[in-house]
Amino acid sequence: MTGRPKDSADAVALVRRYLELMERRALDEAQACLAPGAELIFPGGRRHSSPAAIAGGSAAKYRRVAKCIDGWDACPRTPQGWIIYAHGTLYGEWIDGTPFSNIRFVDRFEVEAEGIVRQDVWNDTGLARPATTGTVAPQSGFNDERLDLIFGVVWSLAGEAWRLEDRLDHFEALLVGQGTITKSAMSETTLSIEAKAEQTQRRREYIERLLASFTKS
Repeated sequence: MTGRPKDSADAVALVRRYLELMERRALDEAQACLAPGAELIFPGGRRHSSPAAIAGGSAAKYRRVAKCIDGWDACPRTPQGWIIYAHGTLYGEWIDGTPFSNIRFVDRFEVEAEGIVRQDVWNDTGLARPATTGTVAPQSGFNDERLDLIFGVVWSLAGEAWRLEDRLDHFEALLVGQGTITKSAMSETTLSIEAKAEQTQRRREYIERLLASFTKS
């Protein structure tokens, strides 16, 4: 990677460059934005090991795909690390040439001094993608398209929940760190954050059990 991020502005610039390179399929340059062993996690828990693997997976779905970014969020994660969110909509063409647009997405990045260490992607492509032909439904009765739709909805909601948790954590750290409020006085807010995290975890566990039951033969 050329130029190690020194602050949140650098981290956003790195993520912006990475996304632009991925859109242009400049895969080697995109790889240079990643830290060694970076995790790249897409809807449905699909994990990719590199930009080339992401491009290979996309080739089966899209002729082309691009992002219209509506906004960025950044907050500290460690003394030399940041969490960066990009949110907006996707547009392009499905593999059959059908155009699409206005598909929501949220990308969450963990950025350290050595580059992007993790990317989590949520979007609603499962709601918008045209049904494919020749799919075979599992014995549960849920075919691939319905599962993809479920994954799309689940991951879009999970992305919003995760984003809220990060902002709450940053808010607490900011208040305590600046001496605006004492740690003891944060107890009620901390309990609220912890309750939110527990609720989110329960929802994730329920969703995982639900999806597992859908995919059983």
